[in-house]
Amino acid sequence: MSEQKLKDAITALRNELERTNRHGHLRAAPKSALAKTEAALPLPRDLIEFYRLANPVNVELPWVAEWLMLYSVERLEASQEGYRFESGKPEELAPGWNPDWIVIGDASADPIIVDARSPEAPVLVAI
Repeated sequence: MSEQKLKDAITALRNELERTNRHGHLRAAPKSALAKTEAALPLPRDLIEFYRLANPVNVELPWVAEWLMLYSVERLEASQEGYRFESGKPEELAPGWNPDWIVIGDASADPIIVDARSPEAPVLVAI
């Protein structure tokens, strides 16, 4: 994704949060939290840049009939539990889990996933 497209998407997300009076905000991720998460998870470049510029803190958005929760970089590693790995076993991938998938949020506990294998970091939903 081009830098301008990313900035435009972040602006649109900020505008939507303001327009709908949603709680939560977007802010630059703390460098130490981003570095820690990068060391633990294979984050694609575009996702790293998104968190660097607009880390979602307590952001919830209307999502069809449910709410979409986006995880902040500080919660990203811990939020893999129950998806990427089973409870209490962060060193072992869950059976059937693709090692390139990173959970960046959820909609009623259904994971919102970024495929880290692709430089464009496509977003997937597992229902």
